[in-house]
Parts: sequence; C-alpha cells; structure tokens
Amino acid sequence: FTDLKIKQSCMVKFLVIFILLLQVLFVFGCKNNVINNQDNNTVKNNQQDEVLPFSDKVITGKLDNGLTYYIRKNDFPSDKVELRLNVRSGSLNETDEERGLAHFVEHMAFNGTLNFPGNDVIKFMEEVGLTFGRDTNAETSSDYTNYQLTVPYDNDKLIEKGFFILRDWASNVTFDDKEIEKEKGVIIEEWRARNDARQRLGTEGRKYIFAGSKYPDREPIGLVEIIKNANKDLLKGYYDKWYVPENMSVIVVGNIDEERAKQLIIDNFSNLSKKETPQSASRDINYPKGIRVAILSDKEAKGVTASLYYYKKGKEVSTYQEFKSDLLKRGALSMFSRRASLDISEKKLDLLSLNSSLFLLGNNAETTAVSISFAPNKFTESLETMLIEIEKGKRYGFSNDELEFFKTTQLSFLESASKPDYKYESERYARQLGIFDTFGGYFTEFSQDKELYEKVFANSDIESFNNAFKDMFNTSDILLIITMPDRDKDKINITDKDLQVLFDKVSKLEISQEDNSVFSGKLIENNIDSGKVISKSEIKNIGATEVEYSNGAKLVIYKNIEDKDKYVIAGKKQGGASILSDEDYILSNVMIQAISNSGFNKISKRNLDTLLAGKQAIIRPSLTEYTFDFNGGGISKDIEYTFQLLYKYMTSATVDKRVLNSMIDSLETKIDSDNKDKFVQFSRQANKLMFNDNYRRSYSEQSDLKKISVEKLLSIYTNNYLDINNYTFTISGDVDVDQVIELGAKYIGSLPSKDKVAKYKDRNVYLKKKEATYKGQGDAIDKTTLDILYMTRLKEPVYKYSLDVIRNILNIRMREAIREELGGAYSVNTMIRYIKVPTSEIVVRVSLTCEPARENEILKRIYSIFNQFIQDGVTKEEVTSSILATKNNYKSITKENRYWANYLAYNLIMDDEVQSLDEINNILDNTTKDD
Repeated sequence: FTDLKIKQSCMVKFLVIFILLLQVLFVFGCKNNVINNQDNNTVKNNQQDEVLPFSDKVITGKLDNGLTYYIRKNDFPSDKVELRLNVRSGSLNETDEERGLAHFVEHMAFNGTLNFPGNDVIKFMEEVGLTFGRDTNAETSSDYTNYQLTVPYDNDKLIEKGFFILRDWASNVTFDDKEIEKEKGVIIEEWRARNDARQRLGTEGRKYIFAGSKYPDREPIGLVEIIKNANKDLLKGYYDKWYVPENMSVIVVGNIDEERAKQLIIDNFSNLSKKETPQSASRDINYPKGIRVAILSDKEAKGVTASLYYYKKGKEVSTYQEFKSDLLKRGALSMFSRRASLDISEKKLDLLSLNSSLFLLGNNAETTAVSISFAPNKFTESLETMLIEIEKGKRYGFSNDELEFFKTTQLSFLESASKPDYKYESERYARQLGIFDTFGGYFTEFSQDKELYEKVFANSDIESFNNAFKDMFNTSDILLIITMPDRDKDKINITDKDLQVLFDKVSKLEISQEDNSVFSGKLIENNIDSGKVISKSEIKNIGATEVEYSNGAKLVIYKNIEDKDKYVIAGKKQGGASILSDEDYILSNVMIQAISNSGFNKISKRNLDTLLAGKQAIIRPSLTEYTFDFNGGGISKDIEYTFQLLYKYMTSATVDKRVLNSMIDSLETKIDSDNKDKFVQFSRQANKLMFNDNYRRSYSEQSDLKKISVEKLLSIYTNNYLDINNYTFTISGDVDVDQVIELGAKYIGSLPSKDKVAKYKDRNVYLKKKEATYKGQGDAIDKTTLDILYMTRLKEPVYKYSLDVIRNILNIRMREAIREELGGAYSVNTMIRYIKVPTSEIVVRVSLTCEPARENEILKRIYSIFNQFIQDGVTKEEVTSSILATKNNYKSITKENRYWANYLAYNLIMDDEVQSLDEINNILDNTTKDD
C-alpha cells in the first residue's frame, strides 16, 4: 500500500484487493491491451470519451515473436537498473492436476537453467556482491509470474549478464530431477511458514468474495499433495505451454541508455521461437445475487471483524469518463473513511476501526468494501453503527470543506511529483509496469495525472462526489463476512434474513446530519523570538554543518540531493525507556500514541489535519530503549511546518480525553485477545525466563488501565521530552542550509532549557543462563518456529561493518545448507547486531520455520555451521564477495535521507565517531580473512 499512499493515481492504475482486516492482498485487472511501438498514445483533450494517455517517458514495443518490452530511463537511485521478466500467467491457468505448479516453476528457475546449472544463478549474483532476496527474486500470483533482477548501472558486463539470465528464465529452465525433489521441501516449508490465521481466514474468505469464478480454487501456493507428487513432465508441461513470447514482457527501468536496453532485449529475446499462445482461463466473476452472510473463525485469530462487500458490474479504467467516475468514487470513500476515523478517535463512534475501499474483482465485477473491527460482545450494535454511517453518507453526503481537504491533499502531492526533477524509485515504476502489462488499464506519468485530476476537479462539484457515493452502495447484491477466533463463535450469529432486517431498520431511522465546520485558526498564533547561534562548524569527513544554539540544542544539516526536494528529520537525546520507572515504562507506549493523536492545546487532531491539508510535513515523538526521539520529514518547500509542529510538541502537547478513552477501549480488547493467544503468552514467558529479574514488562494488563489518566501521561511526557538542551536534531535532504539554520534558531533555539544532563541507564538486560531452551505449543497446524539467540559482551568495541561481512557469509551458508541441501526451511534469517550502548555487545539471532519432526535435525545442522565457522574460519573467496555485497549495501543506504538523519543523531548524542562512505569502504577494504 506504500504506492497507494505516495502516489494516489496508482489507485486507478492497478486495483489492490484486500480482504480488509483479513489482510490478504490480491491484485487484479483487465486483459493486457497490446501496444505496438508507441512512444505516446495521447488523444485530443476535447473528446469526453477519450482513451487515457500512455506515459510519454516509456518506450514500448513488440518483437516479431510477440514478446513485449517497456523501457523507462530513471535516475533514482542513480546506481541501479531494474530488470523484470513478466509472464502473464499464474495459478489461475493451472488445471486441477497442476495446482501449485506455476509457483513451483518459479522456484525451479533458481534451481537450474541451461547456462546456470543448480543454484548457479544465485551463486553468481552473490559472487559479484548482490544479494538473493534483495537483488534477485520472483513472485507468483493468480494472474502473473514476475522475475526480478537489480543490477549496478556502471557494470556493463553485469547488465549484459542480467539480460542473459532473464533469457534463460524465459526458455531454458532445465527441471533437474534432483533439484525438483530438493525444492519440494522448500515450497512445503513456504506453505507452512505462511499458514497462519490470517492466511487461513483469507483462503476461506476468497471462496465467498470470488464466488462464481476459478479464483478460490487457485491459490498460488497450491495443494501440498500435488507439490509432493510433482515431476519434470508436469512442471515442464506448464512451463512449455505458458512461457511463450506473446505471453511475456521484459521491463527495464533505471539509469541506462534506452537504445542500449532495447538492443539488449533484441539480442537476447528475438531468437525465441514464436509459439501458439494458449487461451488463458476466464477471469469473469459471476457473483451470486442477493444478500449473503459468511461467518468464519479460526483457533488462532486475534480479533473480530465485519466486512460488507457491495457488488456491481465493473471494468478496468481506460477512458477519461471511466477515470472520472473512478476518482469520484475514491474521493467519496476517502472522505467517508477520514470522517469515520476522526469520529472513532474522538469517541463519537463506538468502533475500534472503520476502513473502506473500492476494487475490481477479475475483469468484470466492482465491489465497494467497508470493514470494521470491534469488541466481540458488541457485534449487533457495531454492525448497526457501520450501516448508519453508510446511510448517513448516502443521505447527506459530504461538505465542501471535506471535499476541499481531499482535493488539496491530492493536488499538493501531484504538484510536487509532476516536476521534471521529482525522484520516484525505479523499483516502483518497474512494479507498476508489470501490473499494467498484466491487467491493462492505463499507465501515466505524474504530470499526466495532474492534468487528469485537475480536469476532473474542475468539472465536478460536491454533488458529483455525493452521487458517486450513493451509486457505489446502490445494489442489492451484498456479502457480509465476519471473522473471529473460535472462542467467540457463540457470541455472534446472523443470517441472511437478519441482515436484510437490519438494512430495512437503518433505512427508516432518523439520522442527524454531521457538523463538519472548518477550523479557521493558525498553527502558530504568536510571534516567536529566535534564539542565537553560538557556534557553527563543519563535520568535515561527511561535509555536514553543525550549529549549537544558546539553549544548548544542536542542529546538524546533511545536504543530500539524491532524493530531490525531500528531507528527513530526527531528534534524539539520551535516556529513553531505560530511565523510566516500571510503571511509566508500561504506560510509555500509550503516552506516545495519545500525544501523537491528540493535536495540541486549543487545536484538536481534526483541526490539525485541516490546517495541514496539502502540506507534506510531519514529525512525532517516539521512544527507544536508550533515547527519547522525534522523527519526521516531508518535502522541502513545507519544511517550516515540520519545525512548527516540533515547536508545538515542545510547548503545547496535550492528551485529548476523547482520544484517550477510545485508546483504552482498544487496549481492553487487545489485552483480552493477547491473554488468550498462546504465542503471545509463550513469547512473554520466554522473555521472563531469558532475562530473569532484569526483564521489565512493557505490555499493558487490565490492571494497568486504571492507572492511565490524562494527567499521568502528560507527566511522563513533560518530565522526559521537554528538556531541549540535550537534543541533537539532524536533517538530511535537499534543503537550503542557511534557511534550516534560521528555522532552527526560531523554533528550536527559542525553547527554554532546564540545564539537566540526560543519560541512559544500564539495566543489565542480559541472558540469564549460559545455555537454555524454551518451548511452547500452538493450536492450529504442525509448525515449529526456531529462534536461536546468542549475546556476547565485549571488552573492546569493534567495527560493526566487519560483522556485516560475517552476517552475509553466515546467511549464504545457512541458505545453502538448510534451504537448498536439506529442503528444511523456506528462508533462514541470520541477524548479527553490534550494540555499543549500554555496553559493547554482539547479538546473533537465527530464525526459521520448519516441520516439527525435523526440528532436531535442523538445529544440529545450524550448530554444526557455527562450529565449522569457528574451527575452520572463512575462505578468501567468501570474504571478497561478502565485502563487495556489504559495500554495495552501504552504497545504497547512504543515499537515503533516513539513514543519515538517524545515524548522525544517534552517533552524535552517544559521542561515537561518524564515518563517511569512503571511510566505511576503507574499513571494509582492509578487513581480512583473519579478522
């Protein structure tokens, strides 16, 4: 959903289906529209039924054999090129005997091709410093299989090799019998790892949501018995049938010359033989008529949700009129969801949450979904509340002020994004092109989106949006899905007829109109006398500017133009949870959430949202074990609003009683659910056993709720966050350094100082025993989660970059032994972390999910890997490739504003050295096998 938040126009590019609080994601759309060698498909603007324009930045075409390609030059990040092979076939095209084979074929592409036998594709990538999972991966859905490679832009041989690998995936997968047998275990462990309550409820929900189609019977993971019995003939049968040129596309996005990319596509793919393209399975949804109710439960479900789906005929957006209709509906739902969210936070609605969405099912059914979560003993009144909110929207619609908020937020973003130098990640473009290639619709640039939005807004008034809202709910074909833990089944019961009665009841209720008057005040009412800059210096090795103000606060500015017109801010001081009393520690998370969601004195959260409509600036308090923090960011032209928000948090923070009461309601439900959740209880017990008397409970219990008050939370915040002189604030981004220094003087330097030294506390949270094992048992399926933890205290500090090298080597060894050789796990996560505060310490953690019967076998193998590492060390080749991978990682993350903002703030308050990328590379270059 990141793309949907950042780029609203994505909502109409590709349609994301989520079974709301079931949290299962599906992506669907229409059959791909073939595009023949077009650079720009713009039609005249005066035609009201015009076909929407295609991107004027994407070069697209088709080879003689039918393979389609898309090329978009993009320089963010400047050092990467994204390569994709998109196959427009997924699990929907499987026969009953092939269920799971589309996904299995995807796995086999990494287990042997004509030119890369066995796991040589992965080994090759790792040898040149790339990482399996981050730089090379793949995914299979119901409708497509997408292979992904990320390669450095400045390595010509590697770019050529990348296209060569895509070519092998397209036609040269070998399906070696031994590799097939090994991979069966990996896929079954992937099924096991993902088999949780959300997955199971999602699978059940699909049977109702997609009733009348093949989708419910074609989960990409497939059936375990078919996976176990798969063989070369079956896998190759699916591969040969569906991996044909007319069914595939190559996507190239990144810092690469377009003509060179086109030639590499021609060189590698034009010799693919043209084959007959099979008829794809129907994506039609012949949904049942009338009202339906489905009540679903699971032993391990955590909460209760109710989701209403309103069904109508629909199609993919491809013309202006369809775009306009879609935007009106999404705008109305945005206003509806925002209103409900604010009402819930202010205790006007007795619900835990309400969300709404519009999406396409298959290629012919549109559904509007509204979902709520609530306490299990409040089912009837919660469902009625949801229906009343929908009815209120149908009767009275929304106000011009609410519409203005929606329009302002959309156009403000598009104004920035449509500038020629706006930076948008190549990976996101590549993903969106893959979706467009699979489902059709339209694909535009931000500048084109801006024109479309402005045109719709200019030709639409509030009645247009209100009528769109009514239209979405103007249907008698409705599905209600309720999900809950098994233990709550006796509390909830409703039939189709009961739901119809409730609809009839709500339609006859007298419902008052919403008061949505707009706040007209200002964020900062009074003039502020700026503080003084008492020192200004340069952190020479990274070229950052550091200033200190007269009240003791420090501000560091790192000029970073990699991400144009954007910035990230971090403020830190020592202390954090470590200095809080046990009671304050338990309430600290409640305090952070209450302060962040309450607005300020005389400015409610609702009013604050109105004041900041269209402004891309945010900052909020947060907490770590050893620091008190503020974190935020935005676009450079709005940076003063971030400073103003920080000033308000330091001078006018409050806790809204209504917000707090709503939070307490949610906490009561969560505590009750956690107390009945075996995994939650096991984790808490394990922590107590591991850390003995030094373990501190951080979660709330029912008895803690009585201690929560406005006064108590404000006291925790005021006593710990408002002493400005110990803070170091850091800003990384494309900003004017002198302007930022002035803003800092006004909004930070003017704050009062208490002259109190902030210092964290060492609570000696360390493993209790030299060696111990803890076990727990779940409810649903046979699944073991292994979590192996080492903690080692050091006499002297070490460079953490060397530990990154070790982690890379261990990850590879674990993957090769546990996944590839044993077929015992889908993935093995190895984490090595160096901690300097409160004492120098290394934490090593290995986590995986496996079959319980193989637990001891896999543990034994993990320990043998560690022992071999200790006894025999590492090879020179491993060190060389791992150092290269580590350097590539830092080359990438040191371009990110969030890295520099947080890295600088933390290291400076902890008096630790700050290192540039060149210095990091120098340390790595001098790291030896013996080290």
